[in-house]
Amino acid sequence: PGANRIRYKKDKKSYIKYFTIGWGLRESVIIEKESSWYYGRGYGRILKSRDDGRRENRMITSTANQQVKHLIQLQNKAKLRDEEGVFVLEGKKVYDELRKYRPQFLVMTYLSESFYKQIAETEPEYLEGVNYEILADNVFKEAAETVTPQGVLAIVKQPKYDLQELLQGREQDKLRFIFLENLRDPGNLGTILRTAEGAGMTGVILSKGSVDIFNPKVIRSTMGSIFRVPFLYVEDTLAAMKLLQKHGVK
Repeated sequence: PGANRIRYKKDKKSYIKYFTIGWGLRESVIIEKESSWYYGRGYGRILKSRDDGRRENRMITSTANQQVKHLIQLQNKAKLRDEEGVFVLEGKKVYDELRKYRPQFLVMTYLSESFYKQIAETEPEYLEGVNYEILADNVFKEAAETVTPQGVLAIVKQPKYDLQELLQGREQDKLRFIFLENLRDPGNLGTILRTAEGAGMTGVILSKGSVDIFNPKVIRSTMGSIFRVPFLYVEDTLAAMKLLQKHGVK
């Protein structure tokens, strides 16, 4: 027992981190630099562990941590989300939907300490191949937007769609779109996306004045439909309607 003793060796591609844990047990891991889709944001990914093969489980214990601050900013600032092309999702159900339907969009996962301990005991394979950080429960509660967080947050790439691409390769009589003009309520947008999926709609088209679809409240409300229903914002909804009519959409 006692504080870990840590030292680093550096090369151009990785840090080799040696640390001593209880009773002199020595372990080393290679932590890849620039493994994150974010350049220089410090989301290191452990590539492999040597000696006894165990992963080093570091835990973020302060709300002053830069990753925690960035998580909070992404949830609160639409401009920052757009600049970085990402958004934050919260909750195990929508997280599982992401990993099932759009695993390539997952950038980084954040787990509460209690959720990590639970999942490590009951589903140890759940985190295989996932880049993640563990947050102390009090820190996770500050980073999460919900009052009773479920223990999972993730930074995710924003899906992008193009209207012309949605029209290609589809039968005209099966093309169906929902148009939303200046819809402002996040919960309503999430509900509409779920309804669109259930009705088999081709996609949802929103005016620029509508609520940001990557708003955390919208993401939670979609319950995963955001990964299965195409959507896009347009400057001129009337022009978009005319374009659809030219492609035989009634």
